[in-house]
Amino acid sequence: MKSRIVFISFLALTVFVLSDCSNKDQSTVLEEVPFKEGKITKVFIERINPEIKEVKLSKFILDFQVIPLETKEECLIANNWITFCETSILVGTQHSTAPARLFRFDHQGNFINEIGKPGNGPGEHTGYWINDIHCDNTNQTILVNWYGGNSDPQIFNFKGSFLNEIDQPYRSLDIHKWSDSVWFSTGTLAGKPGNTKDSIALVFYDKDGRVIRKIPRKTYPPKNTKKYTPGSLGSSPSLYQYKDQWRLYMSGNDTVFRIRDLKLYPLAVLVPGKNILPFNGTLSPNQLSGKYSLGILTETNGNWFLKKNVISEADLKRRQTGRWRESIETEDRIIVIDKQNSKGARIELIDDIFHIFPSNLLSMGLQWTDKRMFFAIPPIKLKELIEKGNLDKVKNQKTKEIIDEIKQMPNDANPVIFSFTLKDKFGI
Repeated sequence: MKSRIVFISFLALTVFVLSDCSNKDQSTVLEEVPFKEGKITKVFIERINPEIKEVKLSKFILDFQVIPLETKEECLIANNWITFCETSILVGTQHSTAPARLFRFDHQGNFINEIGKPGNGPGEHTGYWINDIHCDNTNQTILVNWYGGNSDPQIFNFKGSFLNEIDQPYRSLDIHKWSDSVWFSTGTLAGKPGNTKDSIALVFYDKDGRVIRKIPRKTYPPKNTKKYTPGSLGSSPSLYQYKDQWRLYMSGNDTVFRIRDLKLYPLAVLVPGKNILPFNGTLSPNQLSGKYSLGILTETNGNWFLKKNVISEADLKRRQTGRWRESIETEDRIIVIDKQNSKGARIELIDDIFHIFPSNLLSMGLQWTDKRMFFAIPPIKLKELIEKGNLDKVKNQKTKEIIDEIKQMPNDANPVIFSFTLKDKFGI
């Protein structure tokens, strides 16, 4: 089947002005308060109306792309992790227990080449999954952080030639490029430390693993406590770029930082309320249900997009070792904060374009990066969604053609990427 990209655009109508919320209206989510020589923004999560606001997908996005990934013997994809580059798409996958693979496609879904290969030699790896994939469009290089095995993060050029490896000081799960000679990784600010990286917020280092700067963690749970402390639940850092600046939010601190000059500068404080998980405190196992964690999905000129991860069911059992066994079910909810009017809403996206995607998929199945949200779905699963969908409501001819094209795809073909570009300003 021939790959194609389809764009449908919608006009953005709002204008960004950051509100001064000095009236402290209880419906106002954002307030600026004095901090040192300037001001800092406080974000009151509990002031957001608990009712879910249904938002049509077409009103939420600027345009979308549908990209069927080319199917060839040399680029078969099972599970997937996707990174969009300026001129290509990188798709990581893993089959059974074999080492992970990384394939490069163009923006029309045509296969270009493979990056890296299994093995123990230079430019080879034994990692069974991929933690990080980053593109450097200026230098035309790709950084891959394989997970598992003995593999260090590796750098390749766009043609797939191996360039070098990065020796991480603490075997962190993430790695990011700060400059041509400096790299950095996040630690954690939540829960009991299990290893060295759990006692730092950030570490900067060179390609040989020499630490340039380390920002330590300051707050910990009570020592020698036998009570449960929820350090591992929803404590993954939120690291993203906004206006070419790195920003970081970590559970256990509630502060959004700007990273500059290898240092952390407070930018905003999330005020979550009483039901936030006490990451550096303790609680009884029966208190876990209903608690939540927060993460930042992305930020635009007009909005903050947050993820609220709510624990719906929890079963905790203390082991003889003193550790806890956690069996947790959660629900992801999207929170949108309007910088212009300082309002916020819990939203549920409704598919009014294809009329096949359920709201839970649009809430929990999306990857977010910068101004884009996306997912990849195998044709066999898409056909099931089409079968259950409400196709009578599809009015756009191009959208109908996309659906018809998917129906003709082989069940075992590579996944189809659905990518949605966020509006720069979405009004609440």
